[in-house]
Amino acid sequence: MRGFAPRFALEAGFLILLGVGAGYADLRPAAIVAIVGGGWILVALVELAVWRSHARPAVVQAPLPEPDEGIPAVVPAPDERDYPLRAHQHSHST
Repeated sequence: MRGFAPRFALEAGFLILLGVGAGYADLRPAAIVAIVGGGWILVALVELAVWRSHARPAVVQAPLPEPDEGIPAVVPAPDERDYPLRAHQHSHST
């Protein structure tokens, strides 16, 4: 049984059977209310457990990749000669 409707029917049937069974046992009204109230708390706890199991999926963090030894972790700054379009400052002495 999956889904809300079958679970709801099972829980409602459980609470109804508790009330009818307590009534046939010729219990006092206060005892019947206490038994059905306890059954309702039990059903609420089951619903809470089901809700919590579906509310938040488990977060799995992927492991970080190992650094490759062929690639340097830090790339050194390029030399000024590597930029042919950059204007070079030349000292002109006249």
